[in-house]
Amino acid sequence: MSNARLGIVAALAATTSWGVMFPVLKHLLTALDPYWLTSIRYLGACAILVVWLLLAEGPRAFILDKRGWLLWLIGTAGITVFNVFVLTGLEHGSLLVATGPALVAVLLWVRGRTAPSRTTLAMIVLAFIGVSLVITKGSFASLAGGPAAGDGLVAVGIIGFALYTAYSPAFDDMSRLRFTTLTLLLGTISTVAVSIVAQLLGIAHAPGAPDASIVIGMIYMIVLPAVLAFIFWSFAIRAIGAQNTGLFMNFVPVVAFIIGIVQGHAFSPIEYGGAALTIGALVLNNLHARSPATSSRESARPSPASLPDRSRQT
Repeated sequence: MSNARLGIVAALAATTSWGVMFPVLKHLLTALDPYWLTSIRYLGACAILVVWLLLAEGPRAFILDKRGWLLWLIGTAGITVFNVFVLTGLEHGSLLVATGPALVAVLLWVRGRTAPSRTTLAMIVLAFIGVSLVITKGSFASLAGGPAAGDGLVAVGIIGFALYTAYSPAFDDMSRLRFTTLTLLLGTISTVAVSIVAQLLGIAHAPGAPDASIVIGMIYMIVLPAVLAFIFWSFAIRAIGAQNTGLFMNFVPVVAFIIGIVQGHAFSPIEYGGAALTIGALVLNNLHARSPATSSRESARPSPASLPDRSRQT
């Protein structure tokens, strides 16, 4: 199997596990608050990754170069910001994840690589309209507060993960295991610090003894959506590029919606319509990006690898 196909499989595996995690998270949040749930989850993930990296590459793999601050920033964005904000406003979190590809495209544009086409910009607008329909059920006045306010927190979290995805190529010289371990480790340090502050302020509450279902749910959240999914995601970014990998975030709401239907959740017609508009817009953008005409235009542009990237300098 080619490296590109492996990248596609890895991206699908990661986004499938993230789609499945939303129903699991709703159960875990009955016993844990977003702060300590995230902290415990990633402390467990880091324990696995640290041992794995130590055995695979030795102690020198943990030495940070002059880009350590950037690893910390994108680790904090991808772990602390994404998880705490998404878990705080979870109701439509899985669908809002579908706006991630658009945000990745914009962030890559900001980094000085390739500006999105007019078609891509149009699809971004359509995707956000679709998200708004799902959030508000057609009542846009609700965006001023109420449940929709929580969805604003989710949107901030998605921006954090988009930053993680868009800036990952700056570390293509690292192994995927090392990059994943260092970003998760540094992001977890930030998360634990935030949790301690939230605990002191009375916002967070340390958990008590968990029951068996909570333990099983946490094991799933640690091993699949954290350890393996982040490694798969990082591998996919290297194999097929950040923007193409970001497009696979479209599958997160698809998986979550399928699970919701199987579980008997009743979605309204306008929610189905908004979801279809969001996913349809992003899929159309994917098809547009892969069309022969678009490919020929892209080939005429300078390769991203030929552009200077000061973040690589040590």
